[in-house]
Amino acid sequence: MTLPNGGTLASGYKRAARLRRNTQLKVYNSIFLDFQEGLHIDGTTTEANATANTLKWKNNILAGIVTVAKTLQVNTGSTFDITTWYNANNNTTVSTNANILTAPYNVTSATIYTGLDYRPATGSIAATGADFSDSSLLGTNQVSNVDSIEARIYPNPFASNFKINFISSNDEVVKVAIYDVTGRTIETKTIDYSEIETQEFGSNYNTGLYVVVVSQGQISKSFKIFKK
Repeated sequence: MTLPNGGTLASGYKRAARLRRNTQLKVYNSIFLDFQEGLHIDGTTTEANATANTLKWKNNILAGIVTVAKTLQVNTGSTFDITTWYNANNNTTVSTNANILTAPYNVTSATIYTGLDYRPATGSIAATGADFSDSSLLGTNQVSNVDSIEARIYPNPFASNFKINFISSNDEVVKVAIYDVTGRTIETKTIDYSEIETQEFGSNYNTGLYVVVVSQGQISKSFKIFKK
């Protein structure tokens, strides 16, 4: 994708991912937009790890890869069937970034990074299809029968106020605590779970950086947010 005032892409950042040197990296449920090239499985040891399922690339999206012939790559002379491996792991490739994320770029200038929105667009393929059941995730960020929360602060940065998008596996009250960079408490609220997404924060804050801690029961998440 070409953007006004977009500058020149550094040659070292042309691929969505280059997996090499016997890596056993595991990448799940991720989106890679508008790279010059896509996924490169580099080297026989890395290919062996992919075949053995110790290197994983699952439920990911490659969108808008500029050089279509290099969307999936292996080294010259390799017999590794990257296409079959890629498709077998529920990955998706689409030709453009259209309707993937709500606002991944500022269409006026590529040098403006504020006001962006990385949520899935309405009807986006990214809104479904994620899977956290892989065995490699057990004991890390997936634990069966334990309460979990998902939270997102938006907009960030904010000009007048911000809200919290909050999803939980239970309906206990939610506590929100906001601190400035010195650790001073700016605001605290205890809110019914059903009302958390209607609440607004930050209307009387001074310009600057703040830390927002959202907790429910024994689980908490913290975020940095900037008031313009």
